[in-house]
Amino acid sequence: MQLPDNWVVFFLRAPLPPFAGVFPDILNRDAEYEFARNHPTLTWEKVWWRMSGGLYGLFLRALCEAWLCTIEDLLAPLEQRHWSDFLALDDEALDPVWGYLLQRPDNPN
Repeated sequence: MQLPDNWVVFFLRAPLPPFAGVFPDILNRDAEYEFARNHPTLTWEKVWWRMSGGLYGLFLRALCEAWLCTIEDLLAPLEQRHWSDFLALDDEALDPVWGYLLQRPDNPN
């Protein structure tokens, strides 16, 4: 399958992902968001706390730096869409692909 332009896919479905030693989640999580770990619903803060320590977190941090935005700018819209983004591919025989549509926030600067 060829990905559409502007798509990134992380596929870490191994018992011990190859980067687990380099990016141990527990040591690299964003401590500012630990308060959200026990939120009863899936808030953007809770999602960020969970993913901030791994490869996904590293990617989102780099994206925020490149786009001059905050993690809230990226994840709050996903929460508002109930974490349910997906794209229908050109091939009708394939099911839609689930993921997160990250949009660059409007930046007044």
